[in-house]
Amino acid sequence: MDQLLVRNQKPVPVIPHTMRKTFGRKVFESAGTDAPLALMRLQTLFNHATPTITKKYLGITDSELESSYDLLDF
Repeated sequence: MDQLLVRNQKPVPVIPHTMRKTFGRKVFESAGTDAPLALMRLQTLFNHATPTITKKYLGITDSELESSYDLLDF
């Protein structure tokens, strides 16, 4: 993987690990009200022991997870 991604004017190598984390983050962000379910599915996909590990791995904050509950319409 010789390609570089430019982030903050600094070239960053695009490696499988970067792609894995980006994929997980995009899945979580696009899940909307299903974000908690997406987190559990990503946990299984990434072979993490707990959703907490996946949340930390993807850099998901408590407020991001809680905001998915705000989208629920009762």
